[in-house]
Amino acid sequence: MLKWSEEFATGVQVVDSQHRTLINKINELEELLKAPTLSKPACDELLAFLNSYAASHFRLEEDCMARHRCPAHEKNKLAHKAFLGVFARFRDRYVSEGPSHELLRNLHAATSDWIQYHILTVDIALRTCVSELASR
Repeated sequence: MLKWSEEFATGVQVVDSQHRTLINKINELEELLKAPTLSKPACDELLAFLNSYAASHFRLEEDCMARHRCPAHEKNKLAHKAFLGVFARFRDRYVSEGPSHELLRNLHAATSDWIQYHILTVDIALRTCVSELASR
């Protein structure tokens, strides 16, 4: 299970709130995987959320970084684009194969690893930009 930690805090309330929501959804996926059989409606709902979340959150975060003139802005955009490609491949497999423990375990691992790495190496660059702006 992923747990929110203040080390993930970017200093932008809406971004941090959305990150907490994503962590909760990744944990829901982990719970789904514990069942001997997968609920297709629950899996469909979770994948729909991830698809919608990625599009809206990435746009919001990129706009926020641009507004704060964050030096990680371009790196963030490239990381988002790469993740969307990975997620699209999972989604395509899910549509053609349906839910399977293997596929969803791979999705869980990819999203868990990615979100932790991405927040801790890219998103937290916002923290410095926001605190500098506040101190002016």
